[in-house]
Amino acid sequence: VTLGNDADLHVGGNLAVGSANSSATVVAKPAPRTSDTAVGIDVTNNLTVAVGSAILATGTGYLAQYGPASPTNLTATVNTTANYAGKDFIGPVSSGGGGGHHGIGGVGNAGGAGGLPYGNCSAPITMGSGGGRGQGTAGQYATGGAGGGALTMSVGGSVTGNGSISADGTDAGSVGGAAGGGG
Repeated sequence: VTLGNDADLHVGGNLAVGSANSSATVVAKPAPRTSDTAVGIDVTNNLTVAVGSAILATGTGYLAQYGPASPTNLTATVNTTANYAGKDFIGPVSSGGGGGHHGIGGVGNAGGAGGLPYGNCSAPITMGSGGGRGQGTAGQYATGGAGGGALTMSVGGSVTGNGSISADGTDAGSVGGAAGGGG
């Protein structure tokens, strides 16, 4: 099941993602992914994520090269020196910086700065920033990875998590790009 276009999931009872005999995945994917938007899952009673099943917001945060303009202005801007996405680093065989979120993004191999930290670690409801762009061995530009998405969950009963709940950033698509920040 994919939750798209900023759709939330409301369940007036129990929600079981997968079972002992089959796995399932719920993907939280907000649109347009250039402004901070959390996808919500609201369960009145109990939530169970079975073995091999998942609730994912992986790679559904800010797109590569994008992040919030500031910790209080969450409208996306391309990676300038004033924002929180990983910075581009264009030069022979170089990689951009990793996207920031609740920590500084990693520095690329040739000095592409990582994105700055933002968001609240106690209540993580902001999306992770995208990674910066680099340059591969043949001079081509390499796109960075997308940041992790934002997922809010309200469960009235118990949560049984034998599967996975994740909002990781994604790896770069090719040599030279940088990974996105986690959601």
